[in-house]
Amino acid sequence: MKKRITAIALTLALTAAMAFPIPAVNATEIKEDSVPQSTETQLSFQVAPTYSVTIPAEVKLSENVFYDYYAQQDDIIAKDVKLPEGATLNVTLVSDYKLEVEGADDYALSYIVQASEINETTAGYPIDLTAQNNLAAAFVSSADEQKVRLNFQTEDAPKYAGTYTDTVTFNIAIQQLSSGSGE
Repeated sequence: MKKRITAIALTLALTAAMAFPIPAVNATEIKEDSVPQSTETQLSFQVAPTYSVTIPAEVKLSENVFYDYYAQQDDIIAKDVKLPEGATLNVTLVSDYKLEVEGADDYALSYIVQASEINETTAGYPIDLTAQNNLAAAFVSSADEQKVRLNFQTEDAPKYAGTYTDTVTFNIAIQQLSSGSGE
């Protein structure tokens, strides 16, 4: 439905443009006595980078009773990514990776975050983000949905009862990779 409305709006805009032509500001006029009897016209347009990235709003860790830690997985999802050639859409995390508990001022529970690329052929190998400059994902230009699975996991069992919390900031930036060709 959205594409149909867009197509109708575009058709109306093009029809209106043909009905009311806008004169070119830097036009070349050719008359019968002009030499040469030809000219060149430059065509151009610009496409701005676009993307849609879905970040988990909240991650609630669950107890793993077999291994005595808490963990949860969630995905970062990118769709309709259109970037300059050779660029990636990077998602980085900012955190001290410590869960604080209400009422225990001198205690914090450390946790790790691992990322695995999700695609049709492989789940990838987990990458510990605390050791990799906090880079969680590097998406490329693609109309297809791209996913990176994040695994949040405490390093130990909690020492105290209570609600453990931390805030993780997800930063998104376009990174232009160097071509390396020496040109």
